[in-house]
Order: sequence, then structure tokens, then C-alpha cells
Amino acid sequence: RKIFEQAKAECSPLLDSGAVDLKRKYRDLFFSRNTQIDTSYSLTYEPCLGLFCSMDMIRRQAAADIPHREEILAMLQQRIQSISLLKNTRRNFSFFTETGLRDFLETGRVSELPEEMYSPLPRAFRAELLRRMLECAEEGRFSPFFIRENKFPIPKDFGMAVEDLSSIRINLRHPYRGLMVLHLQEKSLAFSFRDFMEYLQDTALLESREKTVAKLREIQGEFLGT
Repeated sequence: RKIFEQAKAECSPLLDSGAVDLKRKYRDLFFSRNTQIDTSYSLTYEPCLGLFCSMDMIRRQAAADIPHREEILAMLQQRIQSISLLKNTRRNFSFFTETGLRDFLETGRVSELPEEMYSPLPRAFRAELLRRMLECAEEGRFSPFFIRENKFPIPKDFGMAVEDLSSIRINLRHPYRGLMVLHLQEKSLAFSFRDFMEYLQDTALLESREKTVAKLREIQGEFLGT
């Protein structure tokens, strides 16, 4: 029994889920992953902006009165350090909608975070994130693919990520429960989802990487008025 209990203490649960709110710690469900991620995959309505965000932006926009503010900011910093594509050799394959990107550029908000946590990102921050996104794409660290929404509809409040090939994180914003997070911590499932995202790149459900990058440049020109 002692050996069993010792082994059990070193294991993580296969399934971990719950609602993210400001009254509970975030560590186990949202900002917890401390893995240094080399290659990640995401399938979302809007792009994962944490790949390009920096803590100066986050600190400036974070609400001053949110409970446990410094703890949450510390966890966000840890999260950003583990996934960022800036100044490192990590790679990311992202599948997202053009509509989701345009929604962010128009509002300065992302669906992943509760609105009470932060104020909308100013236009200058939105332009800078788009610039960094294109820079990482041109340098080969970021591989973006626009989802063809008429063929592959993605719910606005849904997001899925495979990060360290041992777990999958799925987010869903529930109309009454708020942000729901599900962690599946099983390598075989993570590899299956990774294989699915690799397969997606060769289907008619997505725009090609080249067409997506060209469209991102076009959107950047529209946003900057050039």
C-alpha cells in the first residue's frame, strides 16, 4: 500500500476539468502548465495572442481590482514564458478564423479571458500583436492557417490546444458557467489530436499557409490604413 500511495502521489489525473473564475486558484486548470513547449498546435475561433503578447501589455491592461491580481499576473507571466514565440526557437501551428481575428482587431478583447479581468487592448497594442504575428510567420516560427468557415464551422467560444504532446486543453465559454476548461492528460490522445491537426493542413477545410500569410498582410494594411 505504501508503494502504491507513493506512485499515486507522483501521478497526475487523466481528466481535470472545471470552471475558471476569479474566486479560485487558476494553477490547475488554466495557467498551470510549466512545460517548456517546443512545438504546439491550436484550433480556435480566434488566434492565440499569448504567443506574441508581452507582460508589459498584460500589466497595463489588467484590472486593478481583480482578486489575487499579483498571483494571477505571476501565473500569466509563467504561461507566456512557456508558449511565447518571441526570441526563441519554438514553433506553433495555428488554425483560426479570419472572423475571429477581425473581431479582436475591432474590439481589443479575447474570448478566453473574463472581461472583468482586463480593459480592451488599445489600437496600438493590437497593431503590434499583428505585426509580431506576421514577423514570426515570416521567420518560420508561426504557421497560421485560416479556417474555411463555410466548410469547417468553429464555435466562437471554443478553443483547443495540444502543447507538450502529453496533454490537451479544451476551453469553452458557457453562457451561464463562464469559462470551462478541460485537461486531458494522456499521451496517446495528445498524439491523436496532433495527428488530426497535421492532417488538417492537407485538406480543403483550411486556406494554405501561403494564402493565410498573404491575407494577414492584407488585413494589416487595412487595419493600419495603408
